[in-house]
Parts: sequence; C-alpha cells; structure tokens
Amino acid sequence: MFIYYPIRGRSAAVTSTNGLALARVADIWKCALSHEPRDLRPLEPDGAASTARVRSLRAAWPGSLRWRGVLRHTAFRNLWIAGGLSLVGTQISRVALVLYVFHNAGGVRGVALLSICALLPGIVASPIAGSYVDRGDKRKVLIAADVSRLIVTGLVAAWPVPAMIYGVVGFNSIGGAFWGPAKTAVVPTLVSKDELGRANGAEQVATNLVWIVGPLLGAELYVRTGIVITLLVDSLSFLLSAIFVQRLGARPAEVRTEKLATGGFWEAISGLSYVARHPVAAVLVLVCFVSLLTAGLWSPLAPMFIRERLGGGDRDLGVQLSLFGLGGLLGSFLAPTVVERLGGGRAVLAAWLAEAMTMCTYSLAGQRVASAMLILLWGISVSCVVVPYYTILQRTIQAEFLGAAAAVSRQAEGLALLSAMALIISVRDSVHPHQVLAAAGGAYFLIVGTITLLPIGRRLGCLQ
Repeated sequence: MFIYYPIRGRSAAVTSTNGLALARVADIWKCALSHEPRDLRPLEPDGAASTARVRSLRAAWPGSLRWRGVLRHTAFRNLWIAGGLSLVGTQISRVALVLYVFHNAGGVRGVALLSICALLPGIVASPIAGSYVDRGDKRKVLIAADVSRLIVTGLVAAWPVPAMIYGVVGFNSIGGAFWGPAKTAVVPTLVSKDELGRANGAEQVATNLVWIVGPLLGAELYVRTGIVITLLVDSLSFLLSAIFVQRLGARPAEVRTEKLATGGFWEAISGLSYVARHPVAAVLVLVCFVSLLTAGLWSPLAPMFIRERLGGGDRDLGVQLSLFGLGGLLGSFLAPTVVERLGGGRAVLAAWLAEAMTMCTYSLAGQRVASAMLILLWGISVSCVVVPYYTILQRTIQAEFLGAAAAVSRQAEGLALLSAMALIISVRDSVHPHQVLAAAGGAYFLIVGTITLLPIGRRLGCLQ
C-alpha cells in the first residue's frame, strides 16, 4: 500500500543523478517519519542548488543512521576508543578472574566475595571521586585512573595469588569510580549539546559490542594462556586507553571550576546534596536504582528460571545472554533517533515502562522461543533507557556538579546490584524465580507509572 502526501511547495533541485536519488529517497523518508506534507514530485536539475540541498537532506536523516557523525570529532573519537579499549580489558580479565577464583579459591563463595570486591570499594569511593572530578582536570583524572590500574594489575600478574586477586579487583573498582564520572563529565565539552544523544548512542554501541565479545575472548584467553597473560592483556588495555586520553588535548570549552565546598566531608556529599535538591536528577537516579535492582535479580536467577520455567539447560542460558547483548546493540542504534524525535524526557519514560512491561512478560513466558524474543526486547529497552538517561544528565546538570552527579548515579548502580544479591539470598528457598521476577517487574512498572502521573513526571517528559 502506498501513501501519498499532498503537494506543498517545491523542493530545491539537484544536478546529478546521484543527487536526485539521494534527495528523492531522503525526502520520502523524512516525510514518512514526520508526517509533514512535502512535495514528492520528481526533482529537476537546477545547477548551483545541488550541494546545499543534498547537505540539508543528509542532516535530516534520523539519528540511528548518523550517530557515527559524532566520531568525526577527533577528541570524542579518542575518548570513545579509550573507553572501548579499557572496557575490553576489564571484561576479558573479569571472566578470567571468575574462572580462576572458582577453580582455585573457594568455588561459589570465592566468586561471591569477588563480586563484593568489584562493587563495594567503588560505592564507598564514588562521592569523593565525583567531587574531585568536578574541581580537577578531567583528562588528568582519566589518565591517573588508567595508569594506576595499569600498575596494580601488572603487579598482580607477576604474583597471582587469591589475596592479591581480591585486592586488584577492589582497587580497580575504585579506579572505575573516578574514570566513569570523569568520562561522563568530559563528553559535553567534546560535542555540542545537540549531539549528546548521538554521542551517548555511540558509547552504548561500543559497550554492547564489548559485552558480547569480551566474555568470549576472556574465557578463551584464560583457557589457552592462563591468568597471567590475561591480566597482562588487561594492563595493556589501560596503557592504550591512557594514550588515547592523552590525545584529547586541552579543550577551550572545559573550564576548571573552583573548589565546591570546604572540608573533605562536605566535598564528599556535595554531589548527593545537589542531586537531592535537583528534582529531575533525583528522579533519574531513583528510577535508575529501581531499574538496576530489578534487572540485577535476573542474572543469579537465570539458570534456575531457565531450568524450572522453560525446561532448558546451560546452552539456553548462553543463548539468552547473547540475545540480551544483541538487543542492547540494536537499542544503541535506535535510541538516538528516539531521543531526537520524542525528546530525552519522553524517551526515558517510555523506555522505563517498556523495560518493566518486558520484564513482567518475560517472567510469565513458558516457552523458550517466546522467552528468547522477550530477552532480546529487554536488551533493546535497556539501551533505550541508558542513552536518554545520560543525555538528560549532561544537558540539565550544572557543569561544576556533573561529575559528582555521575558519581552518585554510579553509586546507586552499585548499591542496586548489592541489594539484588542480598534479596536473592534472602528469598532463594521460599519463592520460585519467575515469581521474584514478576513481582520485581510489577513494582518497577508501578513506580514508573506513578512518576509519570506526578508533576515531576510531566516536567521530565518536557525535557529535550
């Protein structure tokens, strides 16, 4: 079925056949997306108007098809590569350390202790890290975090005993507490405000690619070479990351702010107090906590859920993990378009509701095919949450508090994952996995639905 739009006005002409085709297709695409009346009659060559016309039509293409445009900014591209390299090394070593601890340091209990070491130090360090990021040179903070993790990881590679393993995981958690907020705070100085959605989309693409490939590489590298080589590869990733961050150079848009408060304690809580006084930031962090708390329940429950509810096995768990990563990757391409067309506020509200509904439906699914499709949709919705979430933070938080606010967000993420682990331990013998997931998804949906009806929800929905 064809849809014809009324003719209104004439499109500028282009000269070449390629220009005609590009303008024709782009005009139809933009018209179909925006539902605006537009002249779809054949374009006729008319000399000098071609270049301007083609450029304007390229600019009208949706964000999912042009998110790579932000990589033309050399500084942002260097930061993007640095983040990808650092994350690759972290994911490779994470899988290898889990396998090493499981086989050599206490089995499941050792892995649980490793998870606590990966979360708790970063949670404690986040407030201090955020305030330091805001009053320091963010590029130097990034480099210092990389170099310190490089040195410590290299030392542990020379002496890989269990106590040192737990120590390096805890230290790298602290390094990540500095690196993450600094990266979030520096992105708005590298791209324009209108490009933040696409920049965060590009970041999410890299993150999902690493989450898909990193565990496979880590397991294979550990099996073939052992823990020492794996840790050395992780160290190398930190070195390469620091090199690319060094190439960011000095940016005129980045102005070092003055010390925000007097005294280490007040500095440490400055981010928390700012978020508490900032209604939009407070709602974002609160729902971020709820989202990660509910999603964090899935990972430890997944093997039992798949066995009891779906009648599947270990292979099905691997398939679902891969589909979740694939969904996240697809959502990374989709999210910038959603943000640009709906605005960041409506996009994040819609994505929260979609994630909650998908989780509820997933918990009730009893067939493997349906469950696989739902986990794919779950991954898409998660990426559609992350991109507008960080875009809103970067657009609405004052520059001198952005690092601290990002640190509070990171702290909430860690607390949510720890809370999910504690909740699983407390209810593991009393309820079935699908009941836990259904209750969590229902509570998540109820919280987000309530927020959308409140004045703060309407205010959030108006944000771009």
